Amino acid sequence: MHEVGEQFYIYIRSSFGEREKSALYDYIWKNYRRRVAFYISSLVPPQHPYFDDLVQEVLLKVYHNLHTFNPLNSFKAWLYTIARHHCLDFLKARGEKIERAAARPDVESLQSPANPETLSYQHEILDRIDGFNHALDPLDQEISYLR
Repeated sequence: MHEVGEQFYIYIRSSFGEREKSALYDYIWKNYRRRVAFYISSLVPPQHPYFDDLVQEVLLKVYHNLHTFNPLNSFKAWLYTIARHHCLDFLKARGEKIERAAARPDVESLQSPANPETLSYQHEILDRIDGFNHALDPLDQEISYLR
């Protein structure tokens, strides 16, 4: 679905009854769960005991705050803003720090199975990208990651 069409789809469906909102939550879960988990992994390592809970809490927070979504803005930006603030609040409450090294994705989990040569090449590219990103200051790292 085109991003603008999706924004209005989400906005309109969010104003309907519970059945339609439940279908909308299913749509968001199906289409954004992995993206949210990937984004959260830039702030909290996937091995963290509360990682899965954070993903679910963010998606529930999105669902409960759909009435505040403005379709003139990007849904993805709104979603990632909620995820970022939720994770930062979580880390602050627990006295933990952001672990930026965990932001690197696992190539095998992002795509269908590939041959070993292709996976090796993709790992090499990710290593180079990581090298460039780690040379940036934290704000530029986050901008680069979101881009």
